[in-house]
Amino acid sequence: MCYGLAEMLLHSSDRHLNTLLQWGSRSFVFTAVYLSLAYCLLLSSFGYAAQQVDIYTYDTLPPFAYTDEENNLTGVYIEIVKKIDMRMPDYDINFKVVPWARAKALAKTGKAFAILPPYFHAHDWLTDTEPKKPYLWPYSQPIFTQTDIIVCHAAVELPEAAVFPRDFLTLSFTSMRGDGRAGPEFFKLVKMKAI
Repeated sequence: MCYGLAEMLLHSSDRHLNTLLQWGSRSFVFTAVYLSLAYCLLLSSFGYAAQQVDIYTYDTLPPFAYTDEENNLTGVYIEIVKKIDMRMPDYDINFKVVPWARAKALAKTGKAFAILPPYFHAHDWLTDTEPKKPYLWPYSQPIFTQTDIIVCHAAVELPEAAVFPRDFLTLSFTSMRGDGRAGPEFFKLVKMKAI
């Protein structure tokens, strides 16, 4: 619409120009062109808005995602996504901090567009109904490789080449609710109260 109005005013035939001149002088034409272009620029500035993207995350796992002393959300995953966001001007990323189990539930029900960190646990992202299908798919490209470790008290005796979770029976573990990184075998042992 804007292009058409400006085009008509700039390239009007004599008939159109004479009609316009009946409304006033030639300065009217230039004023009309100027105003129509200004109007188009104004519309385009209001019409362009970055797409809002909410990413649900937690803030309880330093150094990956946590709230610092100044109450700012930060961490390895958060800062990586902020850098990615800087290269995507068409998107405005906002982080929503919720407990991890809630973030997963929001993703599972389709209420969350994205969750962070993007752990890939195929066993942990399946629908409740049969046939079980992943509810988080397709996955994005990896942004970081995280290696999880188990730290035990010095008094705990384990075989030299301990195999998880089989060699960790009777020990106590701390984990965030909804965190499936330990795997199905671990959670089966937890259900049996072996761990």
